[in-house]
Amino acid sequence: MARASTNNTNHGSSFGWLPPPMGILKLNVDAAYSSYSNIASCGLVVRNSAGSPCLCAVKKTGNIVYVLQAKLQAILFGLKIAWENSYISIVVESDSLLAIREINKKQDSFCEWGGLISYIKDLSLNF
Repeated sequence: MARASTNNTNHGSSFGWLPPPMGILKLNVDAAYSSYSNIASCGLVVRNSAGSPCLCAVKKTGNIVYVLQAKLQAILFGLKIAWENSYISIVVESDSLLAIREINKKQDSFCEWGGLISYIKDLSLNF
């Protein structure tokens, strides 16, 4: 199963990027959002335990109205790409603590994007 975590560099820590354990890939995702155009750009990189990139991808997506929605779309994009490339064991990392907390909750999310969060949770069961 995919585990989701947040990068602590935005919270006063100076650890930087940490590699995943041997045999696990790390999927780092991020999104940039324009409230003017309601378009987000999502990017991802998958790295192995040595820190070597295995895959990188970017895409634009429309109809985005909030930053959290863009961050969740980036996570979904990353999971779909990982699935399409037959990656089996991954950990997902994002700089959005709110997105990660919503995804890691045991109960259903009641936020505006609860359906998107449920889709991410369901897709993560494949890893």
